[in-house]
Amino acid sequence: MSNTRACKKRIKELTPKIEEAFNQLDTDGTGTLTRKEVEECAPHFPKAIRDLVTKEDMDYLFDVLDEDGSGEVEMQEFLECIFNLATSDVPLEMQKMHKMVSVQYKKMCTLEKSILAALTTFTSKNNEESSASMSVKRSGRQSSGKSSSVETMRQGSNIVCPAF
Repeated sequence: MSNTRACKKRIKELTPKIEEAFNQLDTDGTGTLTRKEVEECAPHFPKAIRDLVTKEDMDYLFDVLDEDGSGEVEMQEFLECIFNLATSDVPLEMQKMHKMVSVQYKKMCTLEKSILAALTTFTSKNNEESSASMSVKRSGRQSSGKSSSVETMRQGSNIVCPAF
């Protein structure tokens, strides 16, 4: 039997056990796990999970389980994460670092988008003022000449944040 088929067979065998563990962890019966439920049930995890994750890593475990960042873990997220943890060649500490870098990267991209939106709004208003100043300048009055440095900043910051 090929390694892939053996792995698929093992996953098929373990899925009901992992689903059962999920249902036991879901103490309020909502069909989702919260951080509190995971932390409170940690001592009752199946041995296979306890062997993978120490008590100190429970907070991190929830963050890993909650892949979409919703604050709740659905059955599918739980299954995928447990299988990934069990079959990964990457040590848990490396996975933890990767998750932290991913979270910080997403925050940075969100911040950058906010800054660019504010800069675009500022530039737009500044261009309106500049146009008005140009009209005044043509009629013999002085211009403020503001928009050049702002426009240069905006053009120089066209960074695109790809999915990480």
